[in-house]
Amino acid sequence: MAWLDGLSDKSVVYASLGSLATISREQFTEFFSGLVAAGYPFLWVLRSDMVKASPDAAALREAVVREAGDGKARVVAWAPQRDVLRHRAMGCFLTHAGWNSTLEAVVAGVPTVCRPISSDQQTNSRFVGAVWRTGLDMKNVCDRAVVERTVREAMESGEIRRSAQALLHHRKAPASFLGFRIWECIGRGKWITAVRLLSGGHNSECCEFLQHFSTITYITLKILKIRR
Repeated sequence: MAWLDGLSDKSVVYASLGSLATISREQFTEFFSGLVAAGYPFLWVLRSDMVKASPDAAALREAVVREAGDGKARVVAWAPQRDVLRHRAMGCFLTHAGWNSTLEAVVAGVPTVCRPISSDQQTNSRFVGAVWRTGLDMKNVCDRAVVERTVREAMESGEIRRSAQALLHHRKAPASFLGFRIWECIGRGKWITAVRLLSGGHNSECCEFLQHFSTITYITLKILKIRR
């Protein structure tokens, strides 16, 4: 956090692929090259087990910092993600679009670049890019040029940043707070609680929630996935 304190507002890219996702050495190289080429300082969470066939994670982290040069990178094994995303220096979040990370980006009002890897991350990423428009969806591509382009666009696009802030303020509004609670229950698999909240809310609140978050589509996708 001390490193972030010394940097300008909205100037840093935070990269984290969650606590379980793994990538190949080739994918790691593409992510790294794209982040460096984007030209912004970046904080990268690189777990010891994240890069396949790379037993010495500490050496890998040191190599990233060294190659990035000029103190433009900080690579760690873990970071307090919520605090990082809320930091004034945070410009955008390069994420695997896991549910928790997606929610935390919404709560922080931070633009996201999504590179989904598995599970519901594909759906979350599509919502970020195509529905909420609070970030960009890399889909299944892992290419340094795409990483560079999407990171730059997320950092520099006023439209994306305004959308992220608008979603944040919408979540804070009284009528949408119920919707956000329902949304969070769905993400955590608490279906009965979500249905109770939805059925017990005022019509205006429920309609607003369904309209803004396109939840019917999302619930359908979740149910179909569970029934497989």
